[in-house]
Order: sequence, then C-alpha cells, then structure tokens
Amino acid sequence: MLYRLVKLAHKEPGNGEWKPSANAFLGGSAYRVSVYRATLCGNDPSSLPAEEPGYVCRLIAGQVRAIDSIKRDNPETGETDEYEVCVEATPKEGNHIAHADIYLHRPAPNKTAQRRVFRLLKEALAALAKWEPGHGPDDKEGE
Repeated sequence: MLYRLVKLAHKEPGNGEWKPSANAFLGGSAYRVSVYRATLCGNDPSSLPAEEPGYVCRLIAGQVRAIDSIKRDNPETGETDEYEVCVEATPKEGNHIAHADIYLHRPAPNKTAQRRVFRLLKEALAALAKWEPGHGPDDKEGE
C-alpha cells in the first residue's frame, strides 16, 4: 500500500462524499507523484513528513501498476502510444526511506503531450485513491 499526502484544497465532492481530486497528484516538472510505502512507515500515516495540514489517501501499488488507460494518439506515426505506470522506491535522506515515486515509463515526445498523458495518470490515480481511515476530510473536519 502507498500513502499520498493531499492538501486540504485538493478534495472534491463525489457521490455524496469527498474524494481526492486529480490535483491531489501533482508531480511537478519531473512528472513524478511522490508517495510513501505504508509498510516502511509502520502503517502509520501520521508519520509522514507533512509540511502543512492535509489528508492522507492510500493506493494499492499493484492497482497503480495495472493502470492501462494512459494512451495517446500519435499524429506523427498514426499509432497509439501506450504508457506503462511505474512505482519506484526513491528513498530520501533522513527518515524518509519509505519515499517512492509514481511515474510513466517513458516521456511523451514533447511538453504538451507530456502534460496530457500526465493528466490522464492523475485522473486514474484519483479514481483509485481511497482516504486512509482517520485521515480523510470527514475525519478531520472541525479540528
């Protein structure tokens, strides 16, 4: 299981309850979504290095790797480019040995295409994400 820190503003209503929005999975200029491996966090979301108040959602690594909806019609070749979703351990200094990144296996041919396929990845991750019990919007409202 993977944990993702979600800023307070990155939630949206869905079917009568809050869910993480696609913007909860911003990846910066490197197009890599930062997550933490739950087992290396002692399965304790409160141990994540939060710089500001927020929520924690969880993703199942196998489901993330199984995303097969990241495709782009390539106007240059007339073919459909398919992108593999990867989860890679990327430990950071200090006590962040649990850190990992979610990213697409190969970059798109240009920045516009890269933004488009990364948007598809963010939407797919938002669809898979579930709030970690005790760390979602319904649990933290009024704190």
